[in-house]
Amino acid sequence: RKVEPGEEARVDLAGIGVVLSPADDGLTVGALAAGGSGAEAGLQRGDVLLAIDGRAVVDLGFNEAVNAIRGPEGTFVLLTLRRGQATLDLRVVRRLVRG
Repeated sequence: RKVEPGEEARVDLAGIGVVLSPADDGLTVGALAAGGSGAEAGLQRGDVLLAIDGRAVVDLGFNEAVNAIRGPEGTFVLLTLRRGQATLDLRVVRRLVRG
């Protein structure tokens, strides 16, 4: 977005406010933004995302999976994840993430 004179450039994205890293069968949640929609929906550090809107992360690859999580602000993404031995589905709203 445009910045005012003296203001630092920032990136505005609509997403879920998590830091992800590749895992053998998905993406591991490493950190969650305080007040981010991922944390509010119940994502936890160490969760492994297995599918995004029904599409397997291993089929998508890292970049495409991250892009699938991003989307228009106010829309939802369905995440299938593994937490310990359990598999869960979480519906997470995409919100503006500033950085």
